[in-house]
Amino acid sequence: MVNKEIAYHTIAPIFDYGLLSKEFTHNGTYNDAKFSISLKRIASGREGFKELVKNADKSIHRSFQSIHIPPRFLMGPATDDFLFIDVTYKYGKKYEVSGNTVDTNIITHCILESLRLHSSKGVLFHNSYTFRSLPNPHTGFCVMTSSPLMPQYSFGHLKGGVSVLKEDDYINCKNTFDILLRNNLKDTHFYKIINLALSYHMTTFNLQTIEHSFLILMIIFESLFKKDSDETLDNSADRISKLITELGKSPRIIKNEFYGNSNETFCNIRNDIAHGHNQLDKELIKAKYQILYKYITTAIIKLLIIYESDINDSKDFYDELDTYLSR
Repeated sequence: MVNKEIAYHTIAPIFDYGLLSKEFTHNGTYNDAKFSISLKRIASGREGFKELVKNADKSIHRSFQSIHIPPRFLMGPATDDFLFIDVTYKYGKKYEVSGNTVDTNIITHCILESLRLHSSKGVLFHNSYTFRSLPNPHTGFCVMTSSPLMPQYSFGHLKGGVSVLKEDDYINCKNTFDILLRNNLKDTHFYKIINLALSYHMTTFNLQTIEHSFLILMIIFESLFKKDSDETLDNSADRISKLITELGKSPRIIKNEFYGNSNETFCNIRNDIAHGHNQLDKELIKAKYQILYKYITTAIIKLLIIYESDINDSKDFYDELDTYLSR
């Protein structure tokens, strides 16, 4: 096996997606591995199946025969969109019997996080499937494993048909992925907060009622922008309004949408939901949710970018953010 390589191929079916432009691809290195990522459409039928299993040996072809079919509880159509992730190493003893690697799981997690943040309605997936390029020397088979990823279910509350990653956002999506991959093991205050925010962000797609998803978005807002329990939400609203200037609205307008005198601010709606107000305006919540989701998602992406270049690890995150926003 001297000088040989072993690759771990991961395939994740993506449901309710719309690839309207060219295939999304990315590649690079992580630790001792090379990785290659592709999100593309595979035609159904015999030729499409050949493309799907081109790196798999015949021992696991049968496992792939149902990969087009979503879980029954999703009640959706089969998919033609697939995320392919190849992670390649120099062959060594530690890979002889392993069906998967930590690096493969981290890369898969980071690209799904990035695609969810940059796609118009998130990324709906149920599982990912990983197999080796070389047979296990003890069994002669390429064992396939199901990666331990939390799925995004079909309760997304965003309007507008299928989810789309626009071609002009490919570079931004790759940049977010690179940042997450470089920093996934950091234990700083900021990354504890941002990882919590990312977990909550995915949870909004797993909740059946839009009211609960609205609450979760507001929890993200407070965790990212409220320094402590004594600080007013006015300060939190001021921070996010100054951060997401690329959305083309004035900070004053965005701040008033979060916190102000109107009964229709995000904070007032959050209080009504949390305290079980018996006359909740569902249509208002649906309309406000679309705006709040865009603000929170944009803020997470922006914070990831400025943290790498403008925020000092050793100082208080909120103080550093205030310094950045006051420039």
